[in-house]
Amino acid sequence: MIFTTPLTLSHSISKLSRLCTKNRICFLYAKSSLLRAGRQYPDYNIREYTKRKTLDGFRMNKKLTGGGGFC
Repeated sequence: MIFTTPLTLSHSISKLSRLCTKNRICFLYAKSSLLRAGRQYPDYNIREYTKRKTLDGFRMNKKLTGGGGFC
């Protein structure tokens, strides 16, 4: 049986907080990169389509959990 002391519990919470921050930064970077790439198309319809699909995709997957090794 493993006993957790308050020190190890606070350490694991801190580690989890850093992991969540890292994943958030990675997802925000991916989102901004996709939006930036979409702005480079000369055709208005394609620019708006890529913008709409990128934002819709990130909204739809907002509640996903699990590491998945994104970064």
